Amino acid sequence: MTVTGYYALALLSAALGLVVLLHMARSRVTLAPLFALGAVETILIWQFLKIGWWSELGASKFNAPLVALVPPLVVAAGLIYALDGTKAARAYILTLIAAAAASIAHSEFVRELGHYIPLPSYFLFSLQQQVSLAFAIVLASVVVAVFYEALRRYLMVPLAIGFGIGCGIATFLVSYSLLSYGLEMGGRNIHLEAPHYALVAVPAMLVGVAYAALAAYRNMLLPARPVAEVFSLWHAIEQEIHTVRQDFLEAHATIANLQALNERLEMERQLRDYQMQHSPLVIAELDAAGTVMRHNPAAAQLLADGGAMTHAPLERWLPGIGMVLRSGSGASQILEVVLKGSPRFIQVTAMPIRLQQKLRGFSVIAEDVTSREQAKFRQRVAERVKGIQMTSKVISHDFSNLMLAIEGNLSHIRHALPPPLREELESSLLAILQAAARGREMLHQLGTRQPFQMPELRTEEAWPLVAEAVRLQMAAATAGGITLQPDIIPGGVAEIDPTQILRVLVNLIGNAIRATPPGGSITVSLRTEERGLVVKVADSGHGMTSEQLASAFEPGFSTKAAGQGGLGLAISYLIVDAHGGQLTLESEPNRGTTATVWLPLADATRTTLKDLPVLVAITDDATRDDVVQVLLTVTDDLTEVTDPLELLAILEEDPQAWRLVVIGSDFTLPESAETALAQACRIRVLTHGAGGKTGAEDVFVSSYTPACTAEEVEWVASLIRTGGGARV
Repeated sequence: MTVTGYYALALLSAALGLVVLLHMARSRVTLAPLFALGAVETILIWQFLKIGWWSELGASKFNAPLVALVPPLVVAAGLIYALDGTKAARAYILTLIAAAAASIAHSEFVRELGHYIPLPSYFLFSLQQQVSLAFAIVLASVVVAVFYEALRRYLMVPLAIGFGIGCGIATFLVSYSLLSYGLEMGGRNIHLEAPHYALVAVPAMLVGVAYAALAAYRNMLLPARPVAEVFSLWHAIEQEIHTVRQDFLEAHATIANLQALNERLEMERQLRDYQMQHSPLVIAELDAAGTVMRHNPAAAQLLADGGAMTHAPLERWLPGIGMVLRSGSGASQILEVVLKGSPRFIQVTAMPIRLQQKLRGFSVIAEDVTSREQAKFRQRVAERVKGIQMTSKVISHDFSNLMLAIEGNLSHIRHALPPPLREELESSLLAILQAAARGREMLHQLGTRQPFQMPELRTEEAWPLVAEAVRLQMAAATAGGITLQPDIIPGGVAEIDPTQILRVLVNLIGNAIRATPPGGSITVSLRTEERGLVVKVADSGHGMTSEQLASAFEPGFSTKAAGQGGLGLAISYLIVDAHGGQLTLESEPNRGTTATVWLPLADATRTTLKDLPVLVAITDDATRDDVVQVLLTVTDDLTEVTDPLELLAILEEDPQAWRLVVIGSDFTLPESAETALAQACRIRVLTHGAGGKTGAEDVFVSSYTPACTAEEVEWVASLIRTGGGARV
């Protein structure tokens, strides 16, 4: 039976393709399918030979089964040895031997059966030829491994396996021809069949080279082994089994360790994400250029008013952070910035993230420490001012007597003057008498150590005090050639200590007069805003540098000549702060200074707190009673709790009801409560127990949210500081 040679080439191509595909799939289906393919191809060789399949290619004829199916068997043997080891190669060869033995037995059985039963005609295929064929297939499979192992020491591995396949195919042709037909006839067969085998060897070698190159690129080739190992039957197999077992155990241990590491890293990542999302601190992850890649809700709330911050420089919301990043020290620094129109102190820690000594980004943690810094500054100022109190107490008595003498003599002079002259000097004499009376009251306060403690508040209009302060300093301004211009719009009621506030205003105007050269001007204005009174004293004087401005409230600091005080601004700061207000300075060299006093409106603040539900969570009885007693003076919507279980019960009814929480340091918020109160503003009070008093420095704002304004929170905090058990 004769068919065209193209069918044989098609069979060759299909067989080579199956070899490559099944070997590539061995990691998923093992080598068993490839072994089965080798056995099937071996059996098919016997079957095709018995039916006499010869093919034509042009004018030549060749044995199609051998030309089409032997090269794929050799390629498979070479790939298995190179990539899977000696043990796998021997198993493959044994599979071919078993298939060949079964084919020989079947052929002999059919031949013997033909003596007794009529059978279809077959080409005679002697036992010698069958054994020679089996031996040649096995020898070719061994030769490809030997030549590959020998040549890889001198050639590139892909070329070595290509040449090994070529040598294996050539070995098959030579050994089969000589063993089947003898020396003379075998030589002629080799001469006739060599072109056909050379033709099919080329694609087989190219397939082997390409596949080996891919395996080398992926680092899948086994290391070089001794050539003698190919011929060693059992010892090498046992050694390889031991090696494979050790490799398997080590790989299994490595995989287990990696899985445990991945699980631990995943847990740490989830924990880090949870902490980041629920932390009250500002947390942001930046790239090496300072651009925000990721941030938590607290960062958006504090810095961006709830908006997104990603893919933009953090410097946009936190000025000065660039300097912190460039320092690269990782140490905490405090930045003074303006957020939502209010000056704030932000403590920043920026940890650089490096990978292989290269900067990859920063992990930034920030916290609003305004209340803490203000409390520290307030404490520092108060402690330094205390130094003058003892001296004040000593001299206040004598100076009070002198002021009484001045008042008495001025009153006598006023009544002794002739009526025309008395009318002319009446306003000046009254101003002197009022100034003497105010001075005597201030000296009395100095003697009783009251000016730095809680003011004696009463509800009054502030504009008469502003007008009086202008009138008291008008003569000094006129004498210095300075225009003192009042710009007062009456209105607004505040809870103030008139004597202390007048002292502040007189001091600020006096400072402005001393800082303004002749011909300059000073404007004293009063305005009523939505939540407070604003008094501004603006001069056209010399101004201050940024260094001087930063130290302006420090006791003992002064821009005047030596020996001229330096306590006025420090005392004024304490007085205004005790009123729940703010005293700020703005100044530039040669452009003057503006001092601004902000005092909360009594009615506006109380009305606001009526709509601001307050939750007090403090365990210590004494501290809680003090705080509640103070807050009940400004709000009726107040609830107090003493333990976490009570708090959880309240939150179950309406978790979103609370807008302001005053929490003690001895109170632990449960996780569910933290979530429910995430949008509430918080004031933290440090408790000391055993009846210990909470000082002003122990009360600070720990978080701001849109639930209430910064002014409301700061006012409530200052109220707690100056009332109940929280006195300075």
